[in-house]
Amino acid sequence: MQRIITGKGTFYGENAYDNFRKLANLFESGEPGNLQHPLWGIRYCYFTGLELTQEPKENCVTYQFQFTQASTNGQVPF
Repeated sequence: MQRIITGKGTFYGENAYDNFRKLANLFESGEPGNLQHPLWGIRYCYFTGLELTQEPKENCVTYQFQFTQASTNGQVPF
């Protein structure tokens, strides 16, 4: 069974949109990677969804994301 992790996030400050673009570049790469989550620890995941939830403002970008846990046969690659 694959775990799907969804959530919302916000970048604040003068580099808010630049930080969102870094996240978007990671999403667009399509490569799996390690996701560190405070409750679930580190998971090997595919970044499967990213969308803006508002028009970006000068110092604030709000977005939704989704990760799908990758199958690794119980091993987490680093």
